[in-house]
Amino acid sequence: SFEEWNKWSNCEWGHSEKDYCSGGQLRMATDLSPSLDKLREPDGSILFTGYGQSDFMFVPTHLADIFEEAATPHLKHGVWIECAFPKVLDNVIQRTQTQHRMIPLCTSWDYGTIRDKKQM
Repeated sequence: SFEEWNKWSNCEWGHSEKDYCSGGQLRMATDLSPSLDKLREPDGSILFTGYGQSDFMFVPTHLADIFEEAATPHLKHGVWIECAFPKVLDNVIQRTQTQHRMIPLCTSWDYGTIRDKKQM
């Protein structure tokens, strides 16, 4: 439940407690269908690895099928991209031993001095 989630969560991101994030993740965690087996830990649980700004991700073509397998259950359970991508990426890395690289994003919510300016 959301109440239980709030007890142990140290996440202060306002969207985390919304249905489109933790609600969908709770539905995934309690869905026993075999389609989620590749996302499970050895003990059968599904762990979710944080959140982050996730406007896009470049996926090499040779990893596209694995990426799709990891991403589809999130879509099915209504988990938004910002909440889904960390788990999807974690699963792809675990299954393929591939490396990833994060680049700093140019997003700013500072409308006074940065947003909609050339340096953004």
